[in-house]
Amino acid sequence: MKRTFAIDFETYYKSDNQDPENPYGLKTLSMYKYVNDPRFDALLVSVADNTSGFKWVGDPKKFDWNLIDGALCLAHNAQFETAIVDRLVRDGVIPHGIQPAGWADTADMAAFLRVQRNLKNASKWLLGRDLKKEILVSMDGMTRDQLFGKPTQLTAVSEYCMLDSVTTHDIWTTCEAQWPETEREISRLNREACHKGFLVNTVQLKADISKLSIDRYNAAMKLPWFEGTYEKLLSVKSLREQARKDGIDKVPSSLAKTSPEAMAWENKYGEKFPWVAAIRDVRRLGPLLKKFELMRDGLREDGTFPYQLKYHGAGPGRFTSGYGDEDDDREDVVEHVFNPLNMPKRGPGTVSELYG
Repeated sequence: MKRTFAIDFETYYKSDNQDPENPYGLKTLSMYKYVNDPRFDALLVSVADNTSGFKWVGDPKKFDWNLIDGALCLAHNAQFETAIVDRLVRDGVIPHGIQPAGWADTADMAAFLRVQRNLKNASKWLLGRDLKKEILVSMDGMTRDQLFGKPTQLTAVSEYCMLDSVTTHDIWTTCEAQWPETEREISRLNREACHKGFLVNTVQLKADISKLSIDRYNAAMKLPWFEGTYEKLLSVKSLREQARKDGIDKVPSSLAKTSPEAMAWENKYGEKFPWVAAIRDVRRLGPLLKKFELMRDGLREDGTFPYQLKYHGAGPGRFTSGYGDEDDDREDVVEHVFNPLNMPKRGPGTVSELYG
C-alpha cells in the first residue's frame, strides 16, 4: 500500500510591522517571488503519516527526503508547499530524483466540501478541532539563528508545525472519499498550469505600461486637486468639494463604468467640467496599470508569468484569483489583485498582444 505523508513548512518572513521600509512576505510579493527571493529560508518542515504513526519535525536539511519518494504527499495549499520543494531541490537540500507519486491539496478539498480553505477553519468544520495560531505572531522577523538559538521558542514552533501536518493528514483520511477523482484531477491540473504560467510579450508589456502611465497622468492632471501623487486621488471628499465649487449639486453614488447614474452625470457635466470625465478615466486606468505592473514584477527569467488561481474558490465552485489570507493563517498574507480570468485572451488591441 502506498504511503501518504502530510508536509508543512514554516518559512522566514518579515512584515511591515517589523520593517516598514523593507518588508518580506506574501503581502508585498507574489508567491513565486517570495519563494525565489534570496532572503527565503525554510526554517522547519514537519512530515506526518498518521496511519503508521510516523512524525518528524525539524530543519529540512536533516530530513531523509528519500522517505517521500513514490509516496502520496499531502499539503494544505499544495501550490505553496510544492514551490518550496522546488526551491529546496535547486538549493540541494532535497536530492534530485526524489519523485512523489503525486500531491493532493487538502485546502482544495476543503473548498470542494464548502468550508473555508485555511487550515484553522477547515479543521474546525471538518474535524471539530480548534487550532491555535497565536505562535505565528512571534515568528514575524525571526531568523534561523534566532529560532534555533532559543530552545523554548523552537519547541513551541516545532509543536505548532507538527500539529499542522497531523491535522492535514487527518482531514485527508476523514474526507478524501468525498472528493471525486475527477475533481482531484482538476485541482492537480490547475496547480500545474499555474506553475507553468504563460509566455508574455515583454516588449509589448513595457510599451503598454508606459502608455497607461502617461494616460493616467494626463487624466489626473485634469483633476483640480491633483498634486502629483496618486494617493487619495480618488477621495470622495475631494470629489464632493470640487463639485460644490463648480455648482454641481449631486454626485453619483457609484462612478463604475457601467453605472447608468454615472454615465448620465458625465453626459450632463463632462463637456463643461473636464475633470468629471477624467475621474472615471483615472479609476479605470489605475487598476489596469496595477495589473500590468504585477505581471511585469512577477515575470520569470524565461519571460513566463506564473500565476495563482484557486480551485473551487467560491461557493458556486468557480475558480477565483490569487492566494490570499483565507488560504493561510499568517498575517503577512493578503489577496493579490492580478486575476488571469479577467485578462482578455484574444481580440483587437494591445492587451491581447501581451500573450506570446
